[in-house]
This record gives sequence, C-alpha cells and structure tokens, in this order.
Amino acid sequence: MCYANRRGRSAYPGHRYCRSAPRPTRLRSWEQIVKKPDGQQQDAARSTGCPDEALMKKYPRIVEYLTTTQWEDGSSRQTSSVAITINDGMIQVALNDKELKQSMYSSAGSMTEALGLMEKALAANVDGWRAWKSGAKRK
Repeated sequence: MCYANRRGRSAYPGHRYCRSAPRPTRLRSWEQIVKKPDGQQQDAARSTGCPDEALMKKYPRIVEYLTTTQWEDGSSRQTSSVAITINDGMIQVALNDKELKQSMYSSAGSMTEALGLMEKALAANVDGWRAWKSGAKRK
C-alpha cells in the first residue's frame, strides 16, 4: 500500500488503489458555444471595430467607447468592456474603462432600455463614472 495515496496526498500509477482522473465524456456548454471565427469575420472585426452594423447605428457612443484604441493625442488606449448581469429581474449593464479604472452602470427591465440609458448618459456627458477600488484590504 502506498503511504501518500493512503493519506490522500497523491496517487502514483502502478501503486495500489491508484485511479486516473475522470475524463469528461462530452463538451462543456461553453465549449459548444465559443468557436473561433472564420477569416472573413475576423477581417470585418478588424476593419470596422464592431462587426454588428445594427448595434453601431442604435448605440453609437457605446460602440465608439468600446472600440476606440487611441487617445486624442495619438497615444494608444486599452479598449473598454461591457458586463451584463441579471439580478432580481433587472438587467444591469456596466461599461468598464480599463485604462482609467472606472465604470459606469445602468439598469432597467429590458436590455434595450438598459443600453439606451447608458447611451443617453454618455451623450449627456453625465458624471456617472465610479472609480475602481484598489485591491488593498483595509484594517
């Protein structure tokens, strides 16, 4: 009997009671959904910044904020991201500016309404940005 296996530390092949890790028999759900785009889709995404024309027409400020890669002075800028969550029956949208480490939030009963509120806030230049908290723990 192997002492390390008996204590639950590790199991070595060839030792008594050694079992290999179970192998998944089917793909996980996210592996079925996420697929690498073909060449044409990649080229479209590179050239326009946003491959969805309808999204660009309906929410131009959000798309511009997400796809802008340079500041006004020409220096490079890290692109922003959008996070969408559903909590207590409300859809919450967070626009995250990775470069400035700040976020803007909106929530509504539908996705289009939440994105519309975010678009209006960006158009009105509302100061609704929240700075990210630092990772340091307080005592």
